[in-house]
Amino acid sequence: MSSPLKEAVARAIALRNPDQASLFLSECPEAPANASSVEEINGQNRYWRQQLEALETVDTTTLREYLVDGHQCGIGEWMRLFHTGILPAIVAFALPRSRQHGYA
Repeated sequence: MSSPLKEAVARAIALRNPDQASLFLSECPEAPANASSVEEINGQNRYWRQQLEALETVDTTTLREYLVDGHQCGIGEWMRLFHTGILPAIVAFALPRSRQHGYA
């Protein structure tokens, strides 16, 4: 079973692109069962930073600023920032990219 944050991210992606949501669920590492919200947020941040950094021809500096550390915000604020900055990039750049297709 996925963490509540991972499920919320998957639902947000599914509204725009169900195939990408399925890929996200299969590719994004699971948070430990006893993970705190800070750990969940930081895990999502690591995953999405790696995805954005893999876009070699795009400057993603501004986008990565939306991935705020879990010590600085709660899940609600993180999701608001995700919807504002990261979700449009997911749609625009067809993220996530599969590890099987060149994503390391």
